[in-house]
Amino acid sequence: VGAGFVPEAYLGLVNDTLSGAGLYDSIAAAAVASAFDGGYSYNFRAGLRPAADGGVYLDAGYSHTGLDGVVDLGNMLSSQASGGALPPQARRLAGNIDASYDLKTSLDMLMLELGWEGHWGARALLGLGVGLMAPLGAKTELSGGRGSAALASEMRAIAQEAAETLDSNLTKYGYLPSVTLRLGADLL
Repeated sequence: VGAGFVPEAYLGLVNDTLSGAGLYDSIAAAAVASAFDGGYSYNFRAGLRPAADGGVYLDAGYSHTGLDGVVDLGNMLSSQASGGALPPQARRLAGNIDASYDLKTSLDMLMLELGWEGHWGARALLGLGVGLMAPLGAKTELSGGRGSAALASEMRAIAQEAAETLDSNLTKYGYLPSVTLRLGADLL
């Protein structure tokens, strides 16, 4: 069992890597960069460590990551409208709205990790591992919707469509590298 946090800098690195590899365009990259502020992660794993006193280990397991932030749909639509990348309904709204939504994304993943773990002193454990996480599914929830009441239903529909696209892309392209630092105590 493990828990940790997802710093905004790590999200930026992953976003830059995925957009740099051409998995999504600069407009999507800007939207991701502005939307997520950070998050948390917890995992359950089991593994093999051939030597009882430490050494190489191989772990597999499940990880859940939650990301939080705010998406400003008005700014996103305005930047996309200037590039001509919007459907007519959204193009009509761009520049005329101020709508932001609180964003909560949950990402469930399988993980595989290879590393080294050893004793430090009599009972302390220290380890370092690298791995890959593969997406199982994603779910983004929007709340709030501050902005023009007259455009609320249209904005909500556009925001929901964007959330569904985000979930689809996270599930399709959300393979993430992981680095783990283990600190613990050997109680047995």
